Amino acid sequence: MDAHALIVEWNRRPSAPSASRVTRALGRQLTELVIPERHRSSAEGQAADLPRAATGRRVELLAIHRQGHEFPIEMTISQTGGCGGRSGPRRFHAFMRDISDRKQSERVLLAMQAVTQAMARAESPEQAMSSVLRTLGESHGLADRCLLAP
Repeated sequence: MDAHALIVEWNRRPSAPSASRVTRALGRQLTELVIPERHRSSAEGQAADLPRAATGRRVELLAIHRQGHEFPIEMTISQTGGCGGRSGPRRFHAFMRDISDRKQSERVLLAMQAVTQAMARAESPEQAMSSVLRTLGESHGLADRCLLAP
């Protein structure tokens, strides 16, 4: 990316997007390609600042997959040129990695811990079952739904 977060180069790997998709990416803002549309209005004002703000840090965010769905990524941005006596224009290099599997593993681990705690606190099998179902429902955003009829 250049200093305004416009994509100027794309390093293609065998698993990377097709050449036509890469061509469409050149000259566009990184946030336009990566940030889901529902989050863009808040990100648009920060688009040009993204490279500088995220340089040297690992940032986790939701990205748009080429098939249209959202998925979690980890992004690291590094800078070359344009500062500290280095020659050449300032460029930012974004490295993005899909972290869907890691996030899923974290959710499973948290659910397992919550279930274990619920079972340990229960005084009867019935109370354990009710507590486990309630805990799982809460961890999956289903707390307001009836999981087990009385």
